[in-house]
Amino acid sequence: MRILLVNFVMDRNSPVLAWQHSVALRLAAKCERLVVLTERIGECELPDVHCVPRILTTPLRMLGARSLMNIPVWSWCARERFDAAFLHMNADWAYRLAPCWQQFEIPVLMWYAHGTVTRRLRRAHDRAACVVTPTPEGFGIPSSKVRVIGQGIDTDLFTPPASRPDNATIVAVGRVSRRKSLELMVETLAWLKTNAPQTPFRLRIIGPTLTRDDRAYAAELADTVNRRNLGRQVTFEGPRAMGDLAAIYGSAFLHLNLSQTGSMDKTILESLACGCPTLTSNASVFPLFECFPELVVRTRTAEAIGRQICRAYEQRHASSSSDLRRLVVGRHDLDSYVEHIYDILSELAGQADAPAPLATVCD
Repeated sequence: MRILLVNFVMDRNSPVLAWQHSVALRLAAKCERLVVLTERIGECELPDVHCVPRILTTPLRMLGARSLMNIPVWSWCARERFDAAFLHMNADWAYRLAPCWQQFEIPVLMWYAHGTVTRRLRRAHDRAACVVTPTPEGFGIPSSKVRVIGQGIDTDLFTPPASRPDNATIVAVGRVSRRKSLELMVETLAWLKTNAPQTPFRLRIIGPTLTRDDRAYAAELADTVNRRNLGRQVTFEGPRAMGDLAAIYGSAFLHLNLSQTGSMDKTILESLACGCPTLTSNASVFPLFECFPELVVRTRTAEAIGRQICRAYEQRHASSSSDLRRLVVGRHDLDSYVEHIYDILSELAGQADAPAPLATVCD
């Protein structure tokens, strides 16, 4: 099968999107040929990777200049005779490259994982033959095109440490964004400092700022930390390479996730794969935590979360790393994810021997 993969970044060291590189590698190993169109190239192990010219990602994009990518992609399609296209997160290309998809009758599979529904997403959905998403909440447009396939965590990379240190360290991994409710985490550490002073709780915030608003938000958080005299309790450590994250999860007794993105955060599953419990208010993972109700945050106040953190600390030796890891392996691991993607691409391309219904939900 010959596939055109379109994504944002091909960089194994990207602090946010390194997994796009991992998915591309695994998919390439299963395909006859994989050609990649991306918007940024860093350290990359695949040979046939093409970058969108920067002139098309600058203010000219507001004038529709990105549609000019139809010119080179048209020639690739004519030469390569792709069987299907896979748009990994970068859904807008479903309509930007619509002339190519239509002319060469290339079915488009689109991955999307966010609760927000925009006019652009509706346009992309209209052009796609099929949409894959990690949870039912990950794609907000009701559609028969949607397949729920789970996330793709590299469980060879994210593994439990040989031994976990006995400390009161909490980590929060992911983009520094208002949707992550980091201000509530800071207020929770302030509550813990006052109400549980006997335990040296510490919060390490790991992640990048990607937008101007993210940077403004980070400055607001830093100001709050200073005003509340929390410099010893809360640290901002910036982005880390994906290869460093397993050790970070392994260094803490708890991962805290108060995201309101409306979809399953990969960091939750990365933490679980490392045997580190995640305390979260992210409703998309509540079904996954059916056997771990103590990890579900239902009251989003500093006091309520602080009390849950105290209980988690008291019971930190009771949780089994292997039990937490089993929530990911076979359900949300990278191999299973790529297998789902490949099977659906094969069906769309008409190459599946006996295509089964694809309404499988990985819970």
